[in-house]
Amino acid sequence: MTNQSLKIKSLLSQIQNHQSLLFASDSQKYLSELSNMEKTLDTNMRAAQEDGRNLRIAIVGQMKAGKSSFLNALLFPVDVLPKAATPMTAALTRIGYAEKPYAEIEFYSVDDWSGIAQSAIEYHTQYRTVEQQLSQEEHEQTPISLFGNMKKLVPNKPKVIEPALIQSKISEELRSCRELVDMAQQLNTQEYLGTKKRIEAASLEDLASELKNYVGSQGKFTAITKMFSIYINDERLQGIEIYDTPGFNDPVISRGQQTRTFLGQCDVVFLLSIVSQFLTVSDLRLLREQLTASGIDSKAVFLVGSQRDLVFRMDRQILISAKLAAQRYPEDVRPQATIAAMMQLLDQKIQQMTETQIMQHLNNPDLDDASKALLSVIQGSKPRLISALTWRIAEDLPKLSSELQEQYDALCFDTGLNFDVEQLKAFSNIIHLRKVIEQQKERKQELTQAKVALLLQGVEQRTQAIQQELLKLIKEKIDLLDSQSIDQLNVQKQLIEKNLKNGRSKIEYTIHQESSTVNHQVRALSLQLQSERQAFLSISISEDRKIEYEQYEKSGFWSGVARFFGAGGYGTREKIIVTPYAQVQDSIEQIETFGNTAVGQLQRSLNSIIDMPKLRKNIVIAAINLFDTSDPDFDVDFFKLQVSQCLESYEPPKLNLNVSQVIDNIVAQFGLGKVTNSEIQQLKQAHHHAIATISEYIVQLTKQAEHDLEQYFENMQQVLVNKIIGEIQINLQSLMQQIAEKENTLENLNQFERQLSSLNMT
Repeated sequence: MTNQSLKIKSLLSQIQNHQSLLFASDSQKYLSELSNMEKTLDTNMRAAQEDGRNLRIAIVGQMKAGKSSFLNALLFPVDVLPKAATPMTAALTRIGYAEKPYAEIEFYSVDDWSGIAQSAIEYHTQYRTVEQQLSQEEHEQTPISLFGNMKKLVPNKPKVIEPALIQSKISEELRSCRELVDMAQQLNTQEYLGTKKRIEAASLEDLASELKNYVGSQGKFTAITKMFSIYINDERLQGIEIYDTPGFNDPVISRGQQTRTFLGQCDVVFLLSIVSQFLTVSDLRLLREQLTASGIDSKAVFLVGSQRDLVFRMDRQILISAKLAAQRYPEDVRPQATIAAMMQLLDQKIQQMTETQIMQHLNNPDLDDASKALLSVIQGSKPRLISALTWRIAEDLPKLSSELQEQYDALCFDTGLNFDVEQLKAFSNIIHLRKVIEQQKERKQELTQAKVALLLQGVEQRTQAIQQELLKLIKEKIDLLDSQSIDQLNVQKQLIEKNLKNGRSKIEYTIHQESSTVNHQVRALSLQLQSERQAFLSISISEDRKIEYEQYEKSGFWSGVARFFGAGGYGTREKIIVTPYAQVQDSIEQIETFGNTAVGQLQRSLNSIIDMPKLRKNIVIAAINLFDTSDPDFDVDFFKLQVSQCLESYEPPKLNLNVSQVIDNIVAQFGLGKVTNSEIQQLKQAHHHAIATISEYIVQLTKQAEHDLEQYFENMQQVLVNKIIGEIQINLQSLMQQIAEKENTLENLNQFERQLSSLNMT
């Protein structure tokens, strides 16, 4: 057992023995944190101290950040790692070295699956409840006709509530578990739960094919696969292990916990974030809350912007500026100059976004020292931008699959440039990331040795901080007991009860004001997104010109004579046939771009729409104003602390948009090529309808977001006052009891303080 473990146990023991002297919320908070710290430290220390262990590299990020695609491009000549069709089909993946390729599958345990099955049952219960609520709301919102409630000759058909709308109101965890259970219906799960399976194959291609049965989106065993390990004969992997994590927003709780456990045992982290929504609040929270507690050197954390190829659909101005910058070069090198300028401008844009996001967090006065140190180091480094797609296109040229050919054509069309193999590889930036991985291998000894020290240092810093926080709380309690009497506390209690009724309305008014402001912003954003759709409605019309030759009768007497005797009298002339056409791909790209841009913009706005520091400050002020602050017995800091502890941050919903059905309808009608003549107008009409459909869905997303925000503020309004007053009353009641036994309480507090001070946390 390490000294740090002993220090944690000592702190735990002291709090457990004296928790009645602390306010209940404080004792529970520290007991929970220290217990988790003790368990995590032992697990991570054992892993870090393994003899000759491999360097462990984690690829982390939110769902759909492109982690599997990145690793496929980084390590494999073919796509071996599956791209999860949905968050629930993702699995934690370990990649390592072996002379002969093989894989090992780990299925969920019996307890894991039992929890998943229970959540699936809860999903169906909630589905019925939500459906009834929406039907009732729909009925209540139906406008009354001009003839009042007169019975109509033709009764209205009840409106069917869309399943997608019902599901959007159910937590992703429950939806995921229901899907997993549905996928496993034809499987005798008890035969596999809690077991492992080894898969061997003669080649990497064969292994990838076998794996589809266990981790592919339609695999027979995908639903019950919790983790899989794959080992290949690649010297780049000698001495290292790479972990592909499902994401920390993993809807399956047990799998998310397993991911966090593995992260605590890793030495290097690559955080992937999609360029269209780069370094979101969720990404930064992951850095703060997970990496600072995992003993990872801050200089071994790398930011990677994935799906670099999407930038042209995200920001057309970059392409325009790049082409303007390339005008200074000779015409024969302008394409290369344009590509280089695009990459440079994109790097600058992402760097600015990174600095802005990190500065917002560094300016948070509540940010702990470990998080500040980590963010400060990352702030000084440049994000690496990659495109796994362009790397795979480059490797497969000129024999591209239909899917890759379509993507390559879209890239060339979007940019007006023709990329060759070297340009595609340069744009992908995969070679640079391979070098970064190799550099970490060279630092293996340094990083693995530092892991133990960093783990211990992190625990030491936190235990010291908890010790000082507890000593401060004890001192405040002693001062409070010395300065307060039963009579004074009774006056304060009566003051609370007297002002409770009037004070409640003050807090509710503050919350209502913030709610109105936020919802106004959401509505304004919805209108803005609606107006922006106009830019995606037009389809380019081009012309095909071809020359045909036609025979005609020459004029004149002798030509007529020649025709009469069959001896000529005819001539040939050119005829230019002009055929207007439109590309179906143009429609598809605009639909995708509109959907991705609008949802990305909406998500970014929701992530920052509530100014939590301002809201916290306003509610604290409103709560303090419940009381007579001029009363010398009123302790402002005491109440401020109570109020602050009652507030929780708003978690914005994760927005998803699937345009595949809309696009499939276009393709079903017009195929993937060109349309001509009368079909052009039909394509335009279908395109307008598709954009309108996507637009309506985005409107529904904004309405749902508005509803979620209203619910958030309503819950705060209903619960917060009672919670604040309840906490204050409980603590006052405890304090009154302690004052009633003042001498004994002070003696116990002083003893607690001496024992706590004597603990050596350094």
